Amino acid sequence: MKNNPTLNTLKNKRKISPYTIETIAKNANLSKSMYSYLENGKKRLSYDQAIRLAKVFKTTPDKLFLEDYKEFFKTSLI
Repeated sequence: MKNNPTLNTLKNKRKISPYTIETIAKNANLSKSMYSYLENGKKRLSYDQAIRLAKVFKTTPDKLFLEDYKEFFKTSLI
């Protein structure tokens, strides 16, 4: 079992946006590697990071991350 969810919504938003990983990381005050780790579920997303990433995409943390966390907890309880 993984310890952190894969942030597919974040990944999908990035892919359809004009932003690169580098641009998003810079605007969210993250390193490129940290952003990649978060997106792939290798590091845990903090509340502060969630807010900063949501701001980059002009949305809320709930809209950006809630479905991925719901899915993670649903499958991790099985």
